[in-house]
Amino acid sequence: MNQRYVSGFLLSDDEIAKSQQLIDNFKTGTLAPGQVPDADLWKARREAYASAVAISCATSVGLGKAVERASFLAPTVRSVLSKTVPFVAVAAAGAGNAVFMRLSELSDGIDILDDEGVPRGRSQEAGKQSLTQVALTRVALPVPILLFPPFILEAVKKANALPKNRFGRVFTEIGIVTLCIWGAFPAAIALFPQYGSIPASQVEPQFQHLKNSKGQPITEFTYNKGI
Repeated sequence: MNQRYVSGFLLSDDEIAKSQQLIDNFKTGTLAPGQVPDADLWKARREAYASAVAISCATSVGLGKAVERASFLAPTVRSVLSKTVPFVAVAAAGAGNAVFMRLSELSDGIDILDDEGVPRGRSQEAGKQSLTQVALTRVALPVPILLFPPFILEAVKKANALPKNRFGRVFTEIGIVTLCIWGAFPAAIALFPQYGSIPASQVEPQFQHLKNSKGQPITEFTYNKGI
């Protein structure tokens, strides 16, 4: 699916590219009202989407202007920094979106299971760990798409290996992005397992001295982090 959006960025003008970005943001941050039966969930998704857009725009514009005005930096350094602006903006938006969407996990906690798979209650500490891992995953996800390709393309240009004609150039760019997605994207997804674990010593006191059905102390709990 990402290849289709990347193709749109490379083949279309700025307005179409912006529209594709808006569609992608909506796809990853919200659902259509008719698809969400819970009004509170729909409200949370709208707020998360708005926060992601605000964070992304503010980060992109702010960092972009800062790099432009950093005349004290060498041109090479400014060029490198400018290539990282899209990644930082998308990573910040993704992390912010995840945090706002699942903010209740910090106050209400998430379900934790013992070594026998028996639910033992909801833990705020497990919720914090889960949300931190989700946010870090959202930061890692754009790396293969937005951080690697610009530098790879720069190396290809310096090696005079980029085709001169438009079709060949676009085909090469899409190919590089596609390979980055196929190679590194799964690694980013697998950064943290869906089912996480947390030592009993790190959760709330009421969970620290429990025993399983065999009378053995529970030393570790598991939880469903999600993706």
